[in-house]
Amino acid sequence: MIKNIMKLFVYGTLQDPDIVELVLEHQNFTLSPYTLNGYKAVMAKDEDFPVLIESDSSLEGYLLLNLAAKDIERIKYYEGEEFELKEIKPGLYTFLPTTTELMTDRPWCISGLNKQEYLKRVKNYLKGNKW
Repeated sequence: MIKNIMKLFVYGTLQDPDIVELVLEHQNFTLSPYTLNGYKAVMAKDEDFPVLIESDSSLEGYLLLNLAAKDIERIKYYEGEEFELKEIKPGLYTFLPTTTELMTDRPWCISGLNKQEYLKRVKNYLKGNKW
């Protein structure tokens, strides 16, 4: 069982509160702006989601707060086998890619996401279907 994680840094689609609510199936969470130094987000190879890689730059994202163990389990399912939950600073966790094969040099930005279409895909995936 995963312990409660007080601070989860999110840098991709989980920056959007509607997507977080859909994944967690509740609204009892907080998204707080946060700058993470030493990392950047890049497009995953042949995908429409980002991966986090170490860098000399900094990355604007959010801390996802007030998470219970069941919330972390739901996020782990959402993130899939391509990502693993890691502590990157004392008390600060995020999802990192499990392989370097996903990495590209193309920057990622949430503004390029078709939100309505993506929400439909998430709903379908959370019902046990493939992406």
